[in-house]
Amino acid sequence: MIKDIKDLALNSFYLYLIQGLNYLLPLLSLPFLLNVLSKESFGIYIYALSFSQFAILLIDFGFNISVTKKITLLQNESDEINRVYWSITFVKFLFFLISSVICAIVVFLFPYLEIYRTGIFIAFISLIGSVFFPIWWFQGLNKMRTLSIINAFSKLLTYPFLFLFVKQATDHSLAIFIQSSSVLLAGLLSVVFINIKYKYYKKFSFSFFKLTILKEEIKEAWPIFLSNSAISLYTNSLTVILGFYTTAAYVGLFGAIERIIRVICFGVFGPVSQASFPVIARFAVIDFNKAKYVFRLVFYGLLFLMCFACVGFVLIEDFIIHKFFASYPNVKFLLRISILTIIPIALGGACGQLGLLALGNMEQKKVFSNIYVSVGICSIPVSLFSIYFFKVEGAIFSMMLVELIIFLLMYFYVKKYNFL
Repeated sequence: MIKDIKDLALNSFYLYLIQGLNYLLPLLSLPFLLNVLSKESFGIYIYALSFSQFAILLIDFGFNISVTKKITLLQNESDEINRVYWSITFVKFLFFLISSVICAIVVFLFPYLEIYRTGIFIAFISLIGSVFFPIWWFQGLNKMRTLSIINAFSKLLTYPFLFLFVKQATDHSLAIFIQSSSVLLAGLLSVVFINIKYKYYKKFSFSFFKLTILKEEIKEAWPIFLSNSAISLYTNSLTVILGFYTTAAYVGLFGAIERIIRVICFGVFGPVSQASFPVIARFAVIDFNKAKYVFRLVFYGLLFLMCFACVGFVLIEDFIIHKFFASYPNVKFLLRISILTIIPIALGGACGQLGLLALGNMEQKKVFSNIYVSVGICSIPVSLFSIYFFKVEGAIFSMMLVELIIFLLMYFYVKKYNFL
């Protein structure tokens, strides 16, 4: 047990070192783009990337959680893992085709999207990368270090071009292309790595694409897809609604604040979650009490880290305002309120993913899905109302309220099932 905890801590620490680069590069590029691009161009940049997330949502379809757990339990069955690898890749490719058609129809159907149209189509590059980037494979086989290295390497090869070539106030299309290319490169590198090291291509068979097999994979991921769709309703939809009611400049301001918050939050939560999910899922099968112990350790550790991050942010907020928001007045209050959101985001994610999903069975998976679906649907009228009357302040209020409600519900059920 002690060895497992040490391994988890070492994996998390290593992921922090590698993931630090994954979060540092976007954080460095953000003030650069805010200073170079005009407010309208930066808003288009934010909107296009947020819009593409709806398509990526369909492509990923919850496989990053459902298939991760499956592969964790199949670690010694290489032939079965090979079948899952090709089956999921094929399903994701089909969803890529479907999502591309839907997005194209939507973009041409609504006139207000005309200003964002080119940027949205350029951002579709990231959709291809999402098809071929099997995060679920790396997590399920406990290869998070390799996953993080591929992520970091792809950003190191692409992000410098932002600083080299984005020079004009209207270079948002180029910025979108470069950032989307990092996702594509990560997908291609992962395909090369997996097929050179494990030679799955030699074991390829069209029998992997049987309708019954594909339907089973989709069925298992369906509750998670519903919950992820609901999550997207109150995250990416805030940016989309802002674009409908306000100008691209307001979209850019909210997008910048949201990205800072999520970089800080997932910079802490991401590595811990990636390292601990396979461990908790494995223990849940062989020793449930150990699994609960690890979950509790991670939960309270995250609570401490998030409170520490909030205090650290307040200490450097003046520097952040100077570097990130020099051209945006009166943002100090918005930033100070927004930073508190990282606590319910991280703890709600821990209770949901590491508690209800990793520890639970189908009953807990349904609860997880129902929470996100119900809260996500209810958040839409709240977001429409608050953004219509209060613009960026309304979007931030909606984000905080929804994240808090989700955390409280997740925490309630985790306590109800005696997981915490």
